Amino acid sequence: MPLAKIKKESRKMSKLYLNSDLFFLLKDEGIVLWDYQKHQQFSLNSSYFERLIAYSQGKEDEADEASADIDHHLVKEGILVPQAPTQPSWNWDKLSYIFHIGTRNVVNDEHTSKEEWIADYVAGCEEAIERKIEDIYVKRKGVFFPLPSPNLELLNQRSFQEILQQRQTVRNFDGQPVSLEAFSTLIFTTFGLFHGPWHDLTEAGLRELGVRKTSASGGGLHPNEAFITIHNVVGIEPGTYHYDVERHGLVSINNALSDDELSAFCMGQPFGEGLAFGVFIVAFFAKLWWKYPHSRGYRVALLDAGHLSQTFQLVATSLGILSWMTANIHDVNVSSHLKLDGVHQAPLHFLGAGYGQKSAVYKGFREYFEK
Repeated sequence: MPLAKIKKESRKMSKLYLNSDLFFLLKDEGIVLWDYQKHQQFSLNSSYFERLIAYSQGKEDEADEASADIDHHLVKEGILVPQAPTQPSWNWDKLSYIFHIGTRNVVNDEHTSKEEWIADYVAGCEEAIERKIEDIYVKRKGVFFPLPSPNLELLNQRSFQEILQQRQTVRNFDGQPVSLEAFSTLIFTTFGLFHGPWHDLTEAGLRELGVRKTSASGGGLHPNEAFITIHNVVGIEPGTYHYDVERHGLVSINNALSDDELSAFCMGQPFGEGLAFGVFIVAFFAKLWWKYPHSRGYRVALLDAGHLSQTFQLVATSLGILSWMTANIHDVNVSSHLKLDGVHQAPLHFLGAGYGQKSAVYKGFREYFEK
C-alpha cells in the first residue's frame, strides 16, 4: 500500500459536527468566530470559513488533505465536535439565548484561598482606577428647575406592612395633579442622595467612586438615570426633564408628551392616560464599563432598573400615589425624544404615577367587552 495512502487514511476522522454555540462577525480585519459558551474568539481565514460552510451544508466529505488539517485544528479548538450537539428548549429567539449563555460565568474563580481572592480583588480595583473613570453624576444641558427639599415625614403616614399590602400596579388614572412636595419627595427618595456621603468608605480612608441610594447598585455605580415626563405636577411646567441627582432638580430636555404620544412610546399601551408624571429609567453604560468591562455588567444595569422600580412603587404607595410600570417601550423613539444616542445610553423601563381608580384592569377593557 502506498505510503501516501496510509498517511491519508490515518488522518481520516470519524463524523464531526459543528459546535452549536457559535456566531460569526464580519469585521474590517476579517471574519471573527465567537464561541459564546466558552467566551472565546477566533480570527478565520477564508479556507477555515469555507470549511465550516461545507459542514453547515452537509458537504464536509468533499475534502482533501488541506481540509483534514483544518478539521484537526477545528476539533482541537472545540469548533468541530465528535457528537451531534443537543440544544436545550428555549422559547425566545437566538439573540436572547446568546445573551443568556454569553454572559454566564464570564469571570472565572480560580482562587485557592480567601486571602488570594482579596489580593486579586484589590489589584482589580487598582487596575480599574487607572482606566478613565466616568463621572458619577450625569449632567444634561438645559434650563434648570430646582426642586424643593423633600418632606421625609410624608413617608411615615403608613406602616411598612400597609405599604406592602397596598402596593399595586394600577392602569386607570384620572389626570389629577400631584403636589410639588409629594413629587419632590418621591423622586428624591427613589433616585436622590438619600444617604449623603458614603461614610463607610471615607472613614476607612478609601476613595469614594460611587454613591449610596435607597436601592442597591453594583459597585455603588448607579448607572441608571431618571428622565421624567411631567403632565400635571403643581408648580412644574409640563415637559420632559432629566433629574439632576447632585443638585436635586430638573433640567429641561424636550417638550411635554400627550397621552397619545406616551401611548405610542409604550408600544400602544393606553394605560398611561391621565398620569401626573412618568419616569423613563435610562442606563448610561459607560458608568459601568470602566469597572466592569465584561458583558455580565449588562445584567447589573437590568437588575438596578428593577431595584429602582420597586423602590419607586413602594415610596409612591407610602405617599398615597398610584403607579404603573412597563418594560414594553419603543427604545428608538424614546431615545430620540430624550436626546440619547440609544447605544451608550438606553431606556430600560417606564414608571408612571398619579391618581385614579385603584384597579389593575384597564377601564377600556370593560368598555370593549360591554359593547
